[in-house]
Amino acid sequence: MPPTSKRVLRYDLGSFDNNLCLKPPLMLWLVMLYLARAILLPFISGVSSMGGAADASSLTRGMFGFEDFVAATLTLIVLLTFFKRTPSASQVWRSIWRSGRIILVAAAVVDLAVSLYRFLHITDTNSLRPELVLLACTVDAYIVVYLFRSRRVRDVFNDFPTPS
Repeated sequence: MPPTSKRVLRYDLGSFDNNLCLKPPLMLWLVMLYLARAILLPFISGVSSMGGAADASSLTRGMFGFEDFVAATLTLIVLLTFFKRTPSASQVWRSIWRSGRIILVAAAVVDLAVSLYRFLHITDTNSLRPELVLLACTVDAYIVVYLFRSRRVRDVFNDFPTPS
């Protein structure tokens, strides 16, 4: 049976986009938004403060260090590649997409390492920060397991529109 037939049997027709490629599941979108938070949160808060609201960008100032941008940048590369996922896309975009799952795993591992480092170097025990950092570690570990175990995620990154 050709690979396309297997995909159709495994997923309903609503799971495919206009190019007949498997759409990323909601959980994968949430993973990418979480991993890209060091870039997306300051951007979103900056945009929201332009509407005349209180300075929302001050809420995110100081939350992220340089090391947080490594995971966010890797994730944004995958997000950008998703939007280039068309039949006319170059071979570069196709290669990046095929490696997208591994790139996201690398981003999650970097994020986990940064969170673990922060957890091990917390000096103020009276703040809620240790629990939040530990929660971030747990979320990152879950993401790594999810990206490795999810068949749907594997199938999404193996699917790209045929060249036109």
